[in-house]
Amino acid sequence: MGFGDMLKEAREKAGLTQKQLAEKTGLPLTSIRNWEQNHRMPRLGVVPVLAKAVGVPVEQLLVMMASQAPPPAPPKPKRKPRGK
Repeated sequence: MGFGDMLKEAREKAGLTQKQLAEKTGLPLTSIRNWEQNHRMPRLGVVPVLAKAVGVPVEQLLVMMASQAPPPAPPKPKRKPRGK
């Protein structure tokens, strides 16, 4: 189960439509759709708002987000300064 699936399931258990969740949280409906379809992930600051609105622990959503996060990019090699 991905983050979007978990969010959708929690929203439905809370008896909310996507539109109602958007209204309850003050977040754009398009964002909620994108998150539930796993097209995008919410910013970390939004997660507590979502968790409270659907009645799940913040940690539950954060763990799911972390499990879907891409691995960090390797550091870029340092450029050698041009010498004269």
